Formats: sequence, C-alpha cells, structure tokens
Amino acid sequence: MMHAELVHDCRAAHGEGVTWSARQQRLYWVDIDGRAIWRFDPGSGTADRWATPDRVTAVAVRRAGGLLAATAGGLAFVDDESGAL
Repeated sequence: MMHAELVHDCRAAHGEGVTWSARQQRLYWVDIDGRAIWRFDPGSGTADRWATPDRVTAVAVRRAGGLLAATAGGLAFVDDESGAL
C-alpha cells in the first residue's frame, strides 16, 4: 500500500502540474488561481514561491536550464534561480 506525505503546506488556491528536476533535485508545481510557481527542496525542506503576472497552468524543466511555463498569455521562460519570467 502506498503512503502519501505532506511535504509542504503551501495552501494553494489551485495547485497543479507537479514536476521533478533531476538536475536540481527540486520539485516544482504551480498555483493556477494563486498566480504562482513553487519550488521545494526536499533536502533542506525549504520552499520558494514566485508570483507571476498571469495564470500559469504548467511548467517543464528545460535541458538548457530554467523552466518553460504555459501561461494564459502563451509560453514563457522562467529563470530557475529568481523566478523571473
């Protein structure tokens, strides 16, 4: 039987799109209605929240670094250190 464990209580309005970065060893997800991208570091237990100007529905890890975000207005590159779109 599988066991689910809460790793970070972000209180997302509409959390979706969990994505793992093997390179960074970080977990990413979006809060669509909260207009944010989240990053969680399981090693330290810390989480970062980056506010976005538009609704983001999903993120993908880019081989060249950073993220690709699907937003209500189109696609955007995201800096994976600052969260800047």
